[in-house]
Amino acid sequence: MESEILTQPPLEKTSLPRLAWWIIAIATGFGLLGSWLLNAKWGLNIALWMMAFVAVLLWFVQRFSLPQQTRWLWGFALVFAGFFVWHNSSSLRFYNSMALWIALGLGFAFAKPGLRGTGFFALLLAWCESLLQTLFGWIPFLLQDFPWQKISLPNLQRYLPIARGLLITVPLLLVFAAMLSSADAAFSALLQKVFSLSIPNADELLWWLIRFAFIAGTVLGVIRLMVLGHKTVYLQTPMQIGVTELSMALGALNFLFATFILIQLGYFFGGQSQITALTGLTYADYARKGFNELLQVVALAFPVLIVALHCSTADARATRNVRWLSYITLVLLGIMLFSSWQRLALYRQAYGLTEIRFYTAVVLIWFFCILIWYAISALQARYSSFVLGVLLSGFLTLGVVNFLNPNAYIVRYNLAQKTEFDLEYALTLGTDAIAPLLEYSQFSPLQQKQLEAAHKEMMLNPSGWDWRSWNWSVAQAIALYK
Repeated sequence: MESEILTQPPLEKTSLPRLAWWIIAIATGFGLLGSWLLNAKWGLNIALWMMAFVAVLLWFVQRFSLPQQTRWLWGFALVFAGFFVWHNSSSLRFYNSMALWIALGLGFAFAKPGLRGTGFFALLLAWCESLLQTLFGWIPFLLQDFPWQKISLPNLQRYLPIARGLLITVPLLLVFAAMLSSADAAFSALLQKVFSLSIPNADELLWWLIRFAFIAGTVLGVIRLMVLGHKTVYLQTPMQIGVTELSMALGALNFLFATFILIQLGYFFGGQSQITALTGLTYADYARKGFNELLQVVALAFPVLIVALHCSTADARATRNVRWLSYITLVLLGIMLFSSWQRLALYRQAYGLTEIRFYTAVVLIWFFCILIWYAISALQARYSSFVLGVLLSGFLTLGVVNFLNPNAYIVRYNLAQKTEFDLEYALTLGTDAIAPLLEYSQFSPLQQKQLEAAHKEMMLNPSGWDWRSWNWSVAQAIALYK
C-alpha cells in the first residue's frame, strides 16, 4: 500500500512553554504513582491507575478542544482494566491487557486528522504510528519540543547543558550502580564506604527505576501526541493490481479450498469407521490433528481477501470479480470453520475442556461472525463499518468471556462429563475455579484432601499481595477458606 503524506501543523510552539513544566510534572507524577501502585500483583491497582490516566486524557481533550470521538474507546479501556479486579486467571488477564492497549492505541489513532471513514490499512498504519509516538515521544519532547531556550533566569543558560547532562547521567549511574551492587558484595561495600551509600535491595530499586522510567516516558509520549497533534495525515491511495492477477489468485485458492472440503465430506457423514478407513487415525487423533491447523488457514486466508479487495478498488471490473470470488471464498472458509468446530467438539468429548480449547472455541465463533460481517459490509463498499464492526465484536466477545468466567466454566463442564475428572489440572486454574470445585460433593476422600491442601496453599502464599492487588476472585476464595 502506498500513502500520500500531508503535513499537519502542530499546536503553536508559543503555547508550549506554559505547558512544558506541567507536562513534565504530570508524567513524573504518573511515573511515581504507577511505580507504587503496580509494585504488587495486578488487581485493583490496574483499575485505579487507568481511571486516573483516562481522567487526565479527558482533561486534555476538554482543555485543548481535541477530537472527542475517541472517548468511547477509552471507556472500553476502563472496562477491561476493571476486569482485573474481577478475575485472577492469567490467560484472561493477558487477553484483557491486549484489549486495553488496543483500545488506548486506537483511541489515539482515531484522533488523527483525515482518518475517520478510511479503511483497514490506514487505521493500522495510524495505530502503529501512535504506538511508536507513545513509547518514544519523550525523546523528541526533551530534545526538541521542550523550550530550554526560553528559560530566562539569570545566568541559567550557561548551565543548561550541565543540567541536561545531569538529567541523563544521574539515572544511568543509579541504574548501573544498583545492578553492579547486586552482582558483587565487594563493590556494594566500596560504594557504602566511599559514598556512605547502602543499597540493600538493589534488584528492587532497579525494577522500580525501570517501571518509573517506562510509565513516565509513556505518559509523556501520550501527552505530547495529544497536545502537539499528529503531524501527518495518511490518505489511502490503493495499490493497483490487475483483474487477471486477482482473479487467478482467488480462483486458485477457491479451487484448493473446495478440493479440501470435498475430502472432508466423507469425514462429516461417515463416522468413526470412515475416518479410520481413510486416514488410519482414531477419532481422538483425527480431532486433535486438525482444528488448530484449520483455524490458522482461516486466519491467514482472511487478510488475503482484505488485500485483494483493497487493491481492486480503482478498477470497477476488478472490484466486481473480486467481490464474487470473495463470496465463494467466504462460503468455503465458513465450511472450514465448521470442520474445525467439529474436530474441536470431538476432542472436547474425548478429553474434556481446557483453557486452550475454550479460547479456541471462542475464536472460532468470533471468526465466523467476522466472515458474515465482511460479506455484508466490506464487500458492499462499507469499509469503515467493517473496521468498526470487527473492533466492537472483539471487545464484546471478550466482555462476554469475562462475564462467563472461563476457568469456573471449564471446571463445571468437566465435572458434568462422564469421563474421568482431572483434579490436578483443575487446581492449576487458580482461584477463579475454586468455588465450583468446593461445591462438588462427589470427590473421593483422597481427592477431597488434595483439594483442601491446594486451597490452603493458595491462601497461605500471599507473596506480592496487598490491598493494591485486591481481586474479587481471591477474596471469594479466602472467604470460602474461612
